[in-house]
Amino acid sequence: MHGINFAVKDTDTLEQQARKSAMEDARSRAQSLADLAGVELGDILTISTSSGDGYPSPMMSRQRMEMDAASAPGISPGQLSVSVQIHTTFAIR
Repeated sequence: MHGINFAVKDTDTLEQQARKSAMEDARSRAQSLADLAGVELGDILTISTSSGDGYPSPMMSRQRMEMDAASAPGISPGQLSVSVQIHTTFAIR
C-alpha cells in the first residue's frame, strides 16, 4: 500500500468549465496578438484539446518507500485540479 489517494468522483462538469475558460482565454490572447499586429482576427481554423487528470504518479526509491512504511501515517492538505489545454489556429484578415 502506498497511501491514501483522493479523487473527484465526477470530473465532467469541472472539465466543461475548464474547456470554456480555456477557449475564452485562447480567443482573448489571439485577439490581443491580432491587435498588436494590426490585423483582424478571423474564424477558427483548427481546435485541438488535451486534458489532464491532475493526479501525479510519483515514483519513489526503495529506500524512500521503506522509510515511509516505517513512519506513522499522515494526511497532508492539498488540492486536486482538472486542467484542459486548447490549441487553436485562427485565420487573420
